[in-house]
Amino acid sequence: MKKLSVALTGGIGVGKSTVGEMLAGLGADVVSGDELGREVLEQDSIVQQELIRVLGPDIQDEAGTFNRALIARRVFAESSLTTWLRALTFPGIHKRWRARLDSSPRQVVVFDAALIFEWEIEIEFDLILVVSAPYSELTRRSQGRFTEEDIARRSTAQLNVEKKIQNANFHIVNDQDKLSLSLKVQTFWNTQILPRIA
Repeated sequence: MKKLSVALTGGIGVGKSTVGEMLAGLGADVVSGDELGREVLEQDSIVQQELIRVLGPDIQDEAGTFNRALIARRVFAESSLTTWLRALTFPGIHKRWRARLDSSPRQVVVFDAALIFEWEIEIEFDLILVVSAPYSELTRRSQGRFTEEDIARRSTAQLNVEKKIQNANFHIVNDQDKLSLSLKVQTFWNTQILPRIA
């Protein structure tokens, strides 16, 4: 059985995770880039040592748990640190993704990750799905999780969404309700996935 690898990408607050859940409901195995990043942070001692060396010992509490929100605040405040963190964590994330892809029992395996293009791994995928949303929706959905300043910093650290859309196989604009989004995901599945696995 040949597997179909799908990159699910887009900026902060666009609803990638919701799209991922919908794809899982249609039969895909969805792998979260955020979860793999968390694994790297918790399990890779070299990454841990570098984080403490560069960002300071206060990013880790007495129990050894890393404060991911504090790390993000410090890193996204400076573009050179954003690039540094991306280079530091990418090898471990990529290795884990490839392992999950190889071991998945499903025919369709989706990698939900914001930095597909920034990591320059888009060529590895059979399909690329980009999700976007109007800025007003981003801020509304991110209330309580991110400030407008956080959204702006994270968005600046990523490749322009228009460039991602130009290089995608399919683009979903998440600008209405959940039912509308589910219909768009179903269209993606019917027109892009099914013909490739039939």
